[in-house]
Amino acid sequence: LKVDFIVTGSLRRSGERIRFTIRLSDAANEEAIWGERYDRPIGDLFTLQDEISELVAAAIARHLEVEINVRSVGRPQASLSSYEHLLQGYWHYKKFTLSGVVAAKQCFERAFALDPANAAALGWLGVIHCEYWLFNFDLESAAKGLECTSQVISLDPTNAQCHAVHNWALLCVGDLASALRVSERGLNLNPSDPNVLVHRALSLGYDGRTSEAKDLINQAHRLEPIPPLWFGEF
Repeated sequence: LKVDFIVTGSLRRSGERIRFTIRLSDAANEEAIWGERYDRPIGDLFTLQDEISELVAAAIARHLEVEINVRSVGRPQASLSSYEHLLQGYWHYKKFTLSGVVAAKQCFERAFALDPANAAALGWLGVIHCEYWLFNFDLESAAKGLECTSQVISLDPTNAQCHAVHNWALLCVGDLASALRVSERGLNLNPSDPNVLVHRALSLGYDGRTSEAKDLINQAHRLEPIPPLWFGEF
């Protein structure tokens, strides 16, 4: 299949309980990167399928991010792909420090320069401009961030992450009505992405819909049990 990683699993049933065992492995040497076991009562199989799928998808994304970053640390910057630069940028951004923001900006700029079709890289670059606004209340930075995130929707209109970052930029410039519309579209595109959930929750919170926001936050924490520091904003 020419892939770097592979997910395998097994299913066992004992009476009215069912056990899913999932493993993420390196395709080259078959070494395990992550594994988990989920024990559940059988109940509604369709609901159970949705729950396990959401948990596994979120966990795999988190562990792949770590694994790819570890692998690329010792390699020359010039040899990294656009996607690897994107992951490194997000890694730095999650530190939630000014130095992390500066490092993330460089990574996102490299990612977009290598691949101008990488909408996520441009979107997160927009987020970085908005972060500068948070540090010094520079309205020009917020406007530049919105300009970047506005472009990503046309680059990749079906990407829920792009809608999430655009939602954040809209909030930074005070356009709550547009943020609510954009965050709703993002949620419809991917209701299982923790980042999308928390951005939608923030918009709902500003709109006074705190009960709905709390439900989304709880769901995000279920999918991302060790969340990045910026989740604390919400």
